[in-house]
Amino acid sequence: MLTYILAVLIILGMLSGWIFVQHVARVFAARHPEFGPVREDGEGCGGLLCLCKDESRCPKKLLLSKLNHSEESDKDLRSQNSNFKKL
Repeated sequence: MLTYILAVLIILGMLSGWIFVQHVARVFAARHPEFGPVREDGEGCGGLLCLCKDESRCPKKLLLSKLNHSEESDKDLRSQNSNFKKL
């Protein structure tokens, strides 16, 4: 029974610690507007996966689509150049 109570207290302590960290981050952002607003949970990109709420405006996906588009246009140019050299 003691282990269950201890586990519940640890989990509650971790949750309240996370709430405290969020509060401190918001206070810091309010005092230092030059760094921009605080990224809330579920907003912005994180790691390898896009966690943006609006996936159509995700900066990572936009960058990747631009890179893929430029690679495709480079391939088209190379194929056109090789065809031109054959003529």
